[in-house]
Amino acid sequence: MGRTVGPYSRNIQSLADERFGDFRRGLARKHQEAFDDIMRTAKGHLAAGVMASNPYSIETILLSSLIEVKTTLNDMDKKFAKLEADIASIRARGIDHADLDQTSTDSC
Repeated sequence: MGRTVGPYSRNIQSLADERFGDFRRGLARKHQEAFDDIMRTAKGHLAAGVMASNPYSIETILLSSLIEVKTTLNDMDKKFAKLEADIASIRARGIDHADLDQTSTDSC
């Protein structure tokens, strides 16, 4: 018979507390916060983690975190593209950087 996969939420907590507890304590404060964020992200993707039914929960945890990073990167790319389009539109109207600087100093 196959090995039963434990509840995903319990596996996340077990990994954070038992398996990687010493590792977390050895991290600098800012990295501990990042580690905690990764674990929170995994809990936020609980439904997907349960559906994966993976005996190696760390894979699902890391994939959940990677998905969040990629989603954030995609959002930033879209915002950056919009900013580039806005800049191109401003330049097309004949307003250059010097004009913008002068406008901002006039309003002070």
